Amino acid sequence: MIVVDGGRYIDGSGSVHHVKLFLAPDRLLVLNLKLQVLAEIPLQEIRTLAVEPADIDWNFRVEQAETAANFLYKGIFGEHLARVAEATVRGQLYRELPVLG
Repeated sequence: MIVVDGGRYIDGSGSVHHVKLFLAPDRLLVLNLKLQVLAEIPLQEIRTLAVEPADIDWNFRVEQAETAANFLYKGIFGEHLARVAEATVRGQLYRELPVLG
C-alpha cells in the first residue's frame, strides 16, 4: 500500500479534515488522522485527476462519474504536495499490463 499526504479533504457536507491518501491496488482510501475511512474511491471509477491553483493554495481533484473529491494543500509546498499526490494516484491508474507468454 502506498501512502501520501492528502492535505485537507473537503467532504460532501463541506467539513474539512486533514487526511492521508492510502492507495491499494484497486482503490483510493481517504483516512483522517485517527485512521478512520472518510471516503473510498475504486480506481476503476476515476475519470479525471487535476491539480489547479485555488487562490494561494493548491487543489487536487479526483473526479468520478457523478462526484468529485477535493484535497486542498496549503503553504509553500502546497503545489509540490498536490502534484505528488496526483502523480502517485495516476501511477496506480495506469500500471503496465502483464506480458502473457
